[in-house]
Amino acid sequence: MPPIIGFRKGELEVDADQRRRRNVELLRRQAERLAVSSPFYERRFRESGVDPSRFTDLAALRELPFLTKAEIIADQKQDPPYGSMLAAPPEAIVRQYIGPGPQTTYFTAADYDVTVENAAWAFDTNGYRAEDVIDNTIMYHWVIAGTTIDEAFRRLGCAVIPGGIGNPRMHLEVMTWSKVTGLFVFPTFLDELEAKARELDIEPSRQLYLRLVTISGELRSADAKARMSEFWGAEIREIYGGAEVPFVASEGSCGGGMHLNPDFIFELVHPENGEPVETGEPGVLVVTDLVRQAYPMIRYFTGDITEYLDPSPCPCGRTTGKIGRILGRVGDIPRVKGLFVVPSQVRECLTACGVQGRFQLVVERPGTQDSLTIKVEGEVDAGRVAAALKEAIRMSVTVESVPPGALADAPLVDDRRVL
Repeated sequence: MPPIIGFRKGELEVDADQRRRRNVELLRRQAERLAVSSPFYERRFRESGVDPSRFTDLAALRELPFLTKAEIIADQKQDPPYGSMLAAPPEAIVRQYIGPGPQTTYFTAADYDVTVENAAWAFDTNGYRAEDVIDNTIMYHWVIAGTTIDEAFRRLGCAVIPGGIGNPRMHLEVMTWSKVTGLFVFPTFLDELEAKARELDIEPSRQLYLRLVTISGELRSADAKARMSEFWGAEIREIYGGAEVPFVASEGSCGGGMHLNPDFIFELVHPENGEPVETGEPGVLVVTDLVRQAYPMIRYFTGDITEYLDPSPCPCGRTTGKIGRILGRVGDIPRVKGLFVVPSQVRECLTACGVQGRFQLVVERPGTQDSLTIKVEGEVDAGRVAAALKEAIRMSVTVESVPPGALADAPLVDDRRVL
């Protein structure tokens, strides 16, 4: 299969200074366009006193406030499904994904193609090639992951099995039958597959054909990759991104972190004061998308804390720098089982069930899977409330009643996962 034009994005040929100049120019063009095409950004520039034509260096970008997930959800709630951020004609939208919140992620045909190309860049960076057979174990309905990942692997020339989530026994049978060489999987589901393989006495190095596994979407411990690699007899590599800024970083053969996508601008900031952190220090990743048109992200505050942002070139030749492992999140929107749990959506569901008191989200990982407990003050019909929450936020929860006042000083989110 011939290489895809623009696929490697030129990061092997362009030095850091050239790319910086190119990205500043793309930023200025994007900002000037948004000032007249997106009511949200027109208002943002005006209220911040920022003239988009002044974006002649990256320092000017810091004059804008951060954009948050909660802000996007609130904006869309005012005018569903796109809100005031939409920067393209509504009839140009060809794909909608609906995430927790609810939150709509939307694409024009050109934007969707760019996103699939970014995913293909990520998987090429991981080391996948046209001869690979991929089991894609991610959800295909509602959210962005399954379909874009599927199309990206096929753009590489890979054969893709749309396995979807759940049923570890079936996945293992198919991995053997179809001689699967590559796997895209959440870390906790990979742990489930390992448990099932041990139960069935499957020895991966002898009975499977895996050579490469990509993990994403969940927190992991520092030693998890080595443990996974030892059991599966395959290279374990990561990618990073989200619905707002998909496929922004990917780990290559040299390891040492995930390469940054050259079509984004990255900042690493202190979680409390928003100031840039020192090189090598952990911080919250802030991402600006320079290419996508309809659903633009300028200074998107991901809420994800990474170990570091290393601007040094990699021995492989890439010059985009790398980020380290994701250590956790700030704010009150945790990621559980790969999905964001939005407290305002939980509150709406509880109110509809007649629950008026305080509540708390408790996230744990007692085994290989995340668990979510919703503590609520006062007596409630726990079964009825749990069923309503499962429908609202798309995951099973445990509802626990606590005495009135018990949560008065408690944090909204209690994340007890030990990584």
